[in-house]
Amino acid sequence: MAQSVLDSVSGDLIPLGHSMGGRVALELVRLAPERVKALGLIATGAHPLAEGETEKREAVIKLANEQGMPGALVEVATAYGCEGLCRE
Repeated sequence: MAQSVLDSVSGDLIPLGHSMGGRVALELVRLAPERVKALGLIATGAHPLAEGETEKREAVIKLANEQGMPGALVEVATAYGCEGLCRE
């Protein structure tokens, strides 16, 4: 994801990231520190990925590609017992 951003946006960057977006923002810093002028992270872990986390994220991405984001969000919320928060 970070490389895609770097390839599609020219000039300096001020990435802001929440959760996984924060990991992408950190990767921007790692790949192109000279382009990142400031950085905002919100609820982002800097720890290594937990075992199985990559597979879970790939499954959510697959759901989003197949069902769109609303469908993927309902599936994820249901898996975490938050189905009452989802409205069609």
